[in-house]
Amino acid sequence: MQSDIIDNLNIKFVDEIKKKLKVGKVAKFAVGWFFLNGLKEIKNELDELEKIYILAGAKTNKETAEVMLLSKKYERAVEHEINFKRNIPPASLQKILADEYQFLLDRISKIDPSKENVDFILWFLKKLKEKKIEIRVYPKETLHAKLYLIEYKDKNHGLGVGFVGSSNLSMSGFNLNTELNVAVYGDENFKKLEKWFDRLWDESKNANFTPLAEKAIEKSWILNKNEATPFRVYLRILHEIFNYADFSDIEKIDYGEVKLYDYQLDAVRDAYKRLNLHGGVFLADVPGLGKTYMGAALLAHLQEDGMKSLIICPPKLKPQWEEVLSEFGIFTAKVISSGKLDEVFQNEKLLKREVVLIDEAHHFRNPQTNRYKDMELICEGKKVILVGATPQNLSVWDLYHQIKLFTKSEVNHKFRIYPVILKEYFKAVEERRANIDYIINEIVIRRTRSDIKENYSQKPDFPVRIGPKRIDYSIDKVYPGGIYNRLNQLIDKLNFARYDLGSYIKEEKFTPEERQRIKQAGKNLRKIMRMILFRRLESSIAALKDSAFWMLNTHNAFLKALNEGKVLAGEAADDVVDQLKSGVDVEDLEIPQETYDISFFNSPLLKEKIEKDKNF
Repeated sequence: MQSDIIDNLNIKFVDEIKKKLKVGKVAKFAVGWFFLNGLKEIKNELDELEKIYILAGAKTNKETAEVMLLSKKYERAVEHEINFKRNIPPASLQKILADEYQFLLDRISKIDPSKENVDFILWFLKKLKEKKIEIRVYPKETLHAKLYLIEYKDKNHGLGVGFVGSSNLSMSGFNLNTELNVAVYGDENFKKLEKWFDRLWDESKNANFTPLAEKAIEKSWILNKNEATPFRVYLRILHEIFNYADFSDIEKIDYGEVKLYDYQLDAVRDAYKRLNLHGGVFLADVPGLGKTYMGAALLAHLQEDGMKSLIICPPKLKPQWEEVLSEFGIFTAKVISSGKLDEVFQNEKLLKREVVLIDEAHHFRNPQTNRYKDMELICEGKKVILVGATPQNLSVWDLYHQIKLFTKSEVNHKFRIYPVILKEYFKAVEERRANIDYIINEIVIRRTRSDIKENYSQKPDFPVRIGPKRIDYSIDKVYPGGIYNRLNQLIDKLNFARYDLGSYIKEEKFTPEERQRIKQAGKNLRKIMRMILFRRLESSIAALKDSAFWMLNTHNAFLKALNEGKVLAGEAADDVVDQLKSGVDVEDLEIPQETYDISFFNSPLLKEKIEKDKNF
């Protein structure tokens, strides 16, 4: 038995499959998903075959329970999902086929209108109508295996050959050097592979995609060129520009005793429209305008539509959300602390909820963390409402990663952006070749107090800011008995080592410029933290206790990182702080990889000083 390894470096998969197709009679392909560019790549070789069977996995389902299973998490929910798919009801099957149809239609609409592409699409339609190409969608589970089975014309060379590996039916699958495939020869091997394919093909008999593929092409611009007149294009442009002004598809419902301002009602109507169009929306008004009430009102409308919601928020906001939901009469929603996402995965009913609202959503902007990946799984296939005044913290990629929570496809979306590929658009924004406002205007609702004052007659009485006014008082009278002086002395004895990393570096590990920058930053931070503690003390004992408790938590987190051989600073420190704010316990913190190397510091002394401050 001959076996050839095809690594796309020394041997190209596309060259090998073309060779075998030229001497083939029938081809049977089982792939995770296929793209038109993959068929186009081997069109001439396929043209001579008697029959081509394509079994493709559902793109819309490729990242659900199987992804969770591969990560070895949340077995109960995974088992439920797999059992559901193995006994998939007809209505769910029809939805999968409809989604695949829409995906193909969208792909055809975006191809370059060259003669070569038009000729290929017309060839593809001809083959479908002649029943030379037959396509089925495998709906039960993720189709991880990739098989290209080619039956020979001349049986003197054997029954045929099979290619097994990682390549999907796409241009990248045929050419990328990260793909790996094996050519499997021998009649016995061929029979076993064909039996495997025929079993899955038979299981997909109710998921025939061939007529839908024909329909997608027939409804595309390729066969309807005369219908796209300049006047119709003009009307479509007007519709796309002004369609957000139509709020007729949301009915006014009674919020009970809760009365919303007009600007809040407008935001709810607008968010409802955008949510249904894009699958996600940002409620990002500045603080003080009532985003929690707007979010709750939006959930009330979705509840009227028969949808159940899951609210994920920092632990300190959990009581507030529960109270507001009760005011709105939303009794089907469930509030979960963002530090306890495991509770969602251990409850399959929560996983099945149709709507996810994330408060303080900017905490989920780093795709490298497990918390983000967990949230990504929770949001899979759901409507997502992102609440927070700062959707963009550090860069435009913060916004991109939050959008990816509800926009899985890079191209199958309804954003009016160019480049069309989402990641390419954000690269263009980063390089100032595209305007971020285009996508912000579609999915972000953000107003300032000035906007409300200028555009609405009905508005709350915003507090009027007045200039600073000097008030003289005696701190000794506020804290009698020498308490202030005693606390003052204690604060002065703190090392503030957690903030002053520059005092613990190994000089030879840094350039002169780096040494100067780190040391100066440390000195500044020490002064700032010392000042903060005094300001908190002057505010109240309770305020000082809150700050001390928070500093204790961050010191424990820093020590945890040191014990893992990492020194927290910059974005890595910000990420850990975000986790703490979300309610993650210190022992459960996920320390990022992008940290300073501990060997660059006098770690024993640094650890000693931090321990001393912590236990002071």
